[in-house]
Amino acid sequence: MRYAPLLFWLASGSARAAPRPTLSVDALLTKEWKHAHVTPAQPIGDAGFLRRAKVDLTGSIPTPEEVTAFIADQAADKRTRLIDTLLSQPAHAAHFADYWQHLLIGREPFGPIVDGEAFREFLRASFVENRPWNALVESILTASGENRPGSDQSNGAVNYFLHYTRTPQDLSGRTARVFLGVQIQCAQCHNHPTEKWKQDDFRHFTAAFITAAPVPIDDLKTPGPKRVFLRDFDKPALRGPAKMELAEFASFAPTALDGTALKGPSVNGANRRQALAHWLTAPANPWFARAMVNRMWSYFLGAGFVEPIDDFRQSSVPTAPALLDRLTSDFIQSGFDLKKLIRTICTTRAYGLAASARPDRLWSRHPLKPLTSEELYDALNSATNLEAFLARYTKIDMAKMRQNLRRLVTFLFDVDEETSESEAEGTIAQALVLLNGAATSNTTLALPGSVLGDLLADIPTDEKVIDSLYLRALSRKSSPSELTQWIAFVNEPREVVRTPPPPKVAASGKLGKNFRDPAQRLGKLALGPITPKKQAFEDLFWALINSSEFFYRH
Repeated sequence: MRYAPLLFWLASGSARAAPRPTLSVDALLTKEWKHAHVTPAQPIGDAGFLRRAKVDLTGSIPTPEEVTAFIADQAADKRTRLIDTLLSQPAHAAHFADYWQHLLIGREPFGPIVDGEAFREFLRASFVENRPWNALVESILTASGENRPGSDQSNGAVNYFLHYTRTPQDLSGRTARVFLGVQIQCAQCHNHPTEKWKQDDFRHFTAAFITAAPVPIDDLKTPGPKRVFLRDFDKPALRGPAKMELAEFASFAPTALDGTALKGPSVNGANRRQALAHWLTAPANPWFARAMVNRMWSYFLGAGFVEPIDDFRQSSVPTAPALLDRLTSDFIQSGFDLKKLIRTICTTRAYGLAASARPDRLWSRHPLKPLTSEELYDALNSATNLEAFLARYTKIDMAKMRQNLRRLVTFLFDVDEETSESEAEGTIAQALVLLNGAATSNTTLALPGSVLGDLLADIPTDEKVIDSLYLRALSRKSSPSELTQWIAFVNEPREVVRTPPPPKVAASGKLGKNFRDPAQRLGKLALGPITPKKQAFEDLFWALINSSEFFYRH
């Protein structure tokens, strides 16, 4: 056997890791390109690589100073050193905590017993520590303790289970999908003649979760957040709002997807989750390591070896199977070192290629992808000093202001993980928010304390102001043709026009009836005096912030 095909892995549940090819990751990928007669794109420039890596690894765009320093660095290994530096930053742990929180339990609002922030903090601390992926997942699946901080028995990891307390079938489906890349939830309702997983498989797997339940600490009848203690019982906990759902699975023996009985050495019930976690995270598990490699490869390169990334099945034929085998073997042998896996992917030749609107399945061109809602907010804040600007010109609580702005951007720009890339290219409504929104309309003004106001006061030449705006918004300097165009633009005669404040964003059920866009308070600032040249620079800055180059990761 040269390389174990996916069908072998799925059908056999083999305890062996895939054979480790001797070729390097880049050599294996180059071999695939040659076999398919594919010519890869040219390497991306230094400024573009810096922006790509910083957005992917920390969720924010680089500062002008970072761009300038990276371009000036002449060392041959500077891109590798950049990846290492970004992986060591607290922002990387925070960014990946956001990613995994949203993937596992979603965003607000949460139920009264789910503390989303405690779960996020558990994830963040785990990524700071670089906790092995198998240990991190096991700690989530076997977590017990209080859901909120403030006690020596607090454990933020329990909030994953608590999020699905009323829907154990959703818990088992999410666990299989995210951690194994296996879609079993369709078997909940019916047996599909061509699918491996049947209703009984789903019920046996879900039975592993039904002996854990929350025990109230606070009175659940009073409004507001509640403290509970998640613990395991010796038998299915058939009580509470989910009693009917739990009863459906109570008669089924807890069983893993490969038929392994999930029993502990003593009492069956109290050991179900531990037995499940031990099976699921074991190096011999045919799905666990491969699912994570596939997900991370897709995250950084736009497509996985298997697509959809969470749908390994008997009929799946992975792209570049030898490369998938190599990365999976390396991931297991590293002790499930997630940072090492990410470093390997981000230092491949494929990750350093120029972007294209038409990527292919062999990763010979980097994909264009819109920024996530969190990334877009952070990019706006970095480019315009949004929060500092609002703090100067409004008298509102900064924490509440930040929360409201993030909620607004998330509400308007959020893309669900299940949304296809073709559907994630932005909508007319989203574009209009950037074009006409109070935040971008006002923070691009040439006011004292604003980015543009300070640049015009401190920088003597038009050329340097233009390059400074490009560095802030697009993480690069302007090209010669762009510079010529904009110099002519800011110096041409024009009539000064001040537009009225943009209309307020309507509140919705998702944002809350008391939601207020804090940037609306800046509307009156647009009525101040202005010179033609300053207004031209405002229009330039506004255009850069509203450009597709700003909106996309590339």
